[in-house]
Amino acid sequence: MALAREKCFRPLDPDATEALLLFDCGGANAARSLRFKEDLIALSERLDVRLRIAHYPPYTSNWNPIEQRLFSQVEHRWNGVILNFPEKALRAVEKISTRSGLRVTARILDKVYELGRKCSDTFREIRDQFIRHDPVLGDWNIIVDANGVTGKYVKLFCTFTKRTLFLFAGNYIC
Repeated sequence: MALAREKCFRPLDPDATEALLLFDCGGANAARSLRFKEDLIALSERLDVRLRIAHYPPYTSNWNPIEQRLFSQVEHRWNGVILNFPEKALRAVEKISTRSGLRVTARILDKVYELGRKCSDTFREIRDQFIRHDPVLGDWNIIVDANGVTGKYVKLFCTFTKRTLFLFAGNYIC
């Protein structure tokens, strides 16, 4: 996501102070995952933006714009192609474009991710300094700020009065 912000979104709005990230509610990015929330604090610090996290409730991911607009196009492009190399899959995805303006930018990330990571012991004690649950659907919607959160951000989540940079991500690369 840091790469997407630097390459795709910062040039569009260099003064953005927050980013909205949409996620499915399962897997490594589950709404209740402490490790995921710890990583979000690190991402907020790295990007120097406040993150508004909105999880789709279980079994509603079909309303995710990525699933609606992108996956059908990827499936169509990959139909009949033998994906025996990551570069071949990447080249096929990069050729996707639609009349409505969908263009795909993709990268191969060669980072090796550690399996079975657990959140640090100190995170459980300090997480409330950096994470606030929204009063509306607080089980799925949170605000993450590496600089610390206060009650004022909870109101902003409902009104969207600050500048917001929209990143449609999740498990997917923008």
